[in-house]
Amino acid sequence: RLDRAHRQGERGSGIEHDHGDDDHRPDAVAVEEVFVNKNPQSTLKLGQARGVVLLGAAKARVVVTEYAARLVKKSVVGTGKGEKEQVQAMLRILLPGVKLAGPDAADALAVALCHAHTRPFLARLASLPSSFDLKGARPPIRSRRREAGRGLRR
Repeated sequence: RLDRAHRQGERGSGIEHDHGDDDHRPDAVAVEEVFVNKNPQSTLKLGQARGVVLLGAAKARVVVTEYAARLVKKSVVGTGKGEKEQVQAMLRILLPGVKLAGPDAADALAVALCHAHTRPFLARLASLPSSFDLKGARPPIRSRRREAGRGLRR
């Protein structure tokens, strides 16, 4: 019988093996930020799984983006305080025919959907020149109207 450390090493050994299959190579990795868990065993398992994901992404030289749980819920449900059941229901609406293999799979799919919605915006931000300065930008229309209105009331 294998001891626990050896079994975990066997699970992670596939990370180092390059299959050379670019059809299944991700171009991005999205993960949910770590949260405080009441159960220390669950926290430890989450940390181990997260470590494997981050190690695999690093070895493949893939950028990792982290999202807060509230942002993930807001991008799927419309509010950052949505319950897990609401997230699952919205995933079924947004992705008809999807078969969720449990709450963890639903969470992972929600993170992926959040990343798919957020990624174009992040790419636009990254394309801005490093010397970009917002000080010279014009204020929003509402602010300009208020300023113009103040000027008229003198």
